[in-house]
Amino acid sequence: SRTRSVLQLMVKVQVVGVVGCTGTGKTTLCERIEDASGAVLVSGDSFFLPPDLAPSLDLRKLWEDGDMPSAFEKKTADTNVPQSIDWQGFDHAVETAIESCSVAGKRLVLVESFLLCSSQTILERLDKVLFLDHRSISPEILIRRKWERSHLGKSSYKDRGVSLEDYTRYWNEYVQKRYEEHSCLCRLPPETVVLDCTLPEEELTCRALAALCDPESA
Repeated sequence: SRTRSVLQLMVKVQVVGVVGCTGTGKTTLCERIEDASGAVLVSGDSFFLPPDLAPSLDLRKLWEDGDMPSAFEKKTADTNVPQSIDWQGFDHAVETAIESCSVAGKRLVLVESFLLCSSQTILERLDKVLFLDHRSISPEILIRRKWERSHLGKSSYKDRGVSLEDYTRYWNEYVQKRYEEHSCLCRLPPETVVLDCTLPEEELTCRALAALCDPESA
């Protein structure tokens, strides 16, 4: 039957989570792995709730002098907490990617989000986890990287006129605190593959691919 034929063609799909603080290069690594392996990427960035459904955010309290940069005025949704993500939709997308890859003969699904460990349901789908470790990088370098980077179709905060000093305040008082509170790294499995995010992109990609091919790291 047609159903039996499809089942015979299905392959085991490896599902790999990619986690780490914002700015550590998760998206870049996933894109390089995609190019090298034909993997399918499911990113948590695609599942943010609409601003009117996400937790509200008021950044004005970070600038008690009232001199908040205008680029932050439109950021009224708190996108750095688990409640900002449509987890049901995210999990459904992961499930769909696994099924479609299995039928198509593809062997790798990447699941990326710095809040990934907030979802036990998605964690249980993962065969491996890659953790981009930023502890060896100075905060100043990480902050500058984020300040200069465009993301989700938006120009960088640098290009939007935010000074490095103001962005550093935003990072230290909001982004970093949210990461420390909600990253849930204690949920990472013991066999998590730890990768130094300061490595050159090519070397980092090679190490990630080697880990994915290593049965001992499963």
